[in-house]
Amino acid sequence: MSTHQTHPTAPSGLPQVLHADEWLIVFRKPVPMLSVPGIGPEKADCLVSRAAAAYSGARIVHRLDRDTSGVIVLARDAATHRALSIQFQDRLVTKHYEAIVAGQPIDDEGLIDAAIRKDLENKPRQCVDPVKGKPSQTAWRVLERLCDRTRLELRPRTGRSHQLRLHLKHMGHPILGDDLYAPPEALAMATRLCLHATLLTFTHPATNESLTVTDPAPFYGTNLSLRARPPLRQHIQKIDNVDSAVRRRRGTFPATLPPPSTGNTTGTCGIEGRTREGSLCR
Repeated sequence: MSTHQTHPTAPSGLPQVLHADEWLIVFRKPVPMLSVPGIGPEKADCLVSRAAAAYSGARIVHRLDRDTSGVIVLARDAATHRALSIQFQDRLVTKHYEAIVAGQPIDDEGLIDAAIRKDLENKPRQCVDPVKGKPSQTAWRVLERLCDRTRLELRPRTGRSHQLRLHLKHMGHPILGDDLYAPPEALAMATRLCLHATLLTFTHPATNESLTVTDPAPFYGTNLSLRARPPLRQHIQKIDNVDSAVRRRRGTFPATLPPPSTGNTTGTCGIEGRTREGSLCR
């Protein structure tokens, strides 16, 4: 296995380069940069268009949400693009993310197994649907426990749109700063979405060697300002509000959808690993 942590100088206008060779480039995507162009001229500026202007033939292989930062790989020719795309399609790529979520899970690790589909009535959101959704799995483990939040490592086994964000909301621990899936209290706890792609491992198409590129999450560094935590009494009220909102939503699921499970269950819509709702260290 080859682990690369070199940082070549990026051309002007491009984010930090974590690895570059004649076949591919790995960037540290910042927020709120788009991976690919959006709809409308105001969303034309994106990582792939900037990369293509600086590196002839650069093309997207996979995507990160606009508000997700971290490791992303681009191919520099058609053959490399095809080979990397097959690896992503066949789930041969290892991806790790780091997130900070509201509250604390009881267990130290678990598996979220919840099928996902587009929420046609609330675009661009996705929703959990065990009947019509596509199978989706996210493994997680605790990295650090804090009073009102927890730092998690996430290892998605599938690659659905918004999978990590929706799965953690479904688990009852939304990502801080998530403007699509977090309740107001969790949204206000950070100045950005606390989700970062920290590791990518794949087989280099040209050398046939395993290549790992890593990038630490900036959540407690100088690159991210988490909102100052209020006194403990306000902590308790905030988490109680988050839990109340979660319970209200669970009670208003459409009749065709069962409420999310929070027990030691697995299956199409199960969560393996229990959660402690509203728990605080005192």
